[in-house]
Amino acid sequence: MALKLHELEHGLLLDSGGERLMFFAKLDTMVADEAALKAVFDIKGSSGTLPCALCSNVVSKTSMLEGCDTTGSLVSVHETSLEKFCARSDNTIWQGCKLLESRCGQMTKKAFDQLEQSLGINHNPEGVLFQQSLPLASTLMYDWLHIYLVTGLVQLELGLLFPLLYSHGVTVQSLKDWMSSFAWPHSLKPHRNETLRLFDKKIASGDFKCSASQGLNMYPLLRLFLLSLATRGIPGALATAISSCLNLFIVLDLLLKGNRGEQVPPDDLEAAILKHCRGFIDAYGTEAIVPKFHYSLHLPGFARKKPLISCFTHERKHRQIKQLANEIHNPGDWFEKSVFRDVWGEVILQMQ
Repeated sequence: MALKLHELEHGLLLDSGGERLMFFAKLDTMVADEAALKAVFDIKGSSGTLPCALCSNVVSKTSMLEGCDTTGSLVSVHETSLEKFCARSDNTIWQGCKLLESRCGQMTKKAFDQLEQSLGINHNPEGVLFQQSLPLASTLMYDWLHIYLVTGLVQLELGLLFPLLYSHGVTVQSLKDWMSSFAWPHSLKPHRNETLRLFDKKIASGDFKCSASQGLNMYPLLRLFLLSLATRGIPGALATAISSCLNLFIVLDLLLKGNRGEQVPPDDLEAAILKHCRGFIDAYGTEAIVPKFHYSLHLPGFARKKPLISCFTHERKHRQIKQLANEIHNPGDWFEKSVFRDVWGEVILQMQ
C-alpha cells in the first residue's frame, strides 16, 4: 500500500545500517511550473474557465462570464484589485471533489463535464485531491521563475516592446552595438555571445524567445538602453511601454534579491508587481494579458507566509530526466521506476 504524504506526520520507521530511526515530515510547499501543478493535482489549469487553482471567482478572458454574472462576484483574469479575489481553502476544494464523486454516473456526460469545468477540477478518484493526500490551497506555490522567465512575462513584454522600438527609429544594429559595448563580469563571459545573439535580427511582434539565464543576463543592459531613450523626447505610447518594461525589471530585481536570501518586504514586492501589471495594461490593453499575470499577484501572499522558492535548480536538472524519458515510447506502469533508475545511474556515474 502506498504511503500517503500526511501519514509522515505520524512518523516512519527507517532502518539505517542497523540503526532504527523515526522520521517525521510534513509537506510544506509544492512549487512547480503551472503545467506540472496541473498534472499533479489534476485540475483544469491555465486553459480552464477557472485558470487559477487558488481563486474560486477568477475566470478566463475567453469565458467572458464576468460580463453576465448577476452576483457580481466573478472577475476576469486581468483584474488587479486583490480584494476582489475569493480564495479557496483545502476544505472547499475537497468539498468540490466530494460533489464530483456524488454526481458521477448520476448526470449526463455533458452536464458532468460542465460541473468539472465550473469547479476547475477533473474527476480522478485515485488522484491526490480525491484521496486528500496532498492539500492544494495550503501547499501550492507558483514558481516565479516560470512566471517571468520561462515563456513568461519577460518574453511576452519584450515581444511587444521591440516592434514598438523599431517603429520609432531604433535599429537592430544600434541595439546590438549598445549591448556589445559593455565589459561583462568574468563569471558571465562564457554566456556573452549566446545572449548577444538574441539581438542579431529583427524581432517580430510577440516572437521574442530567450532562456531564463539569457533573460537574467540581458535585462540589466536593456534597462540602461531604455533609460538612455527616456532622456530624449519619445511619444506617449512608447513612453508608456518603456515604463511598463522598467517596472517589470524592478520586479525581477526584488525577486532575485529574495532568491539570494536578502530581505524583501512582501508589501514592496506587491506594490512593484501591481505597478507592473497595471502599467502593462495601460501600454497594451487587457487583451494582451495571460494567466501568468494573475499568478504573479499571488507571489506577495506566498512571501508573507514563507520564503519564495524558485525552480532554478529544477530547471537546470530536468533536461537530463527529459532526455531519458523522451526515449521511452511505450510507457506502462513501470515507466516512473525505469526513468528513476536511469536517472540515479547517471547521478552515480557523475559522482565517480
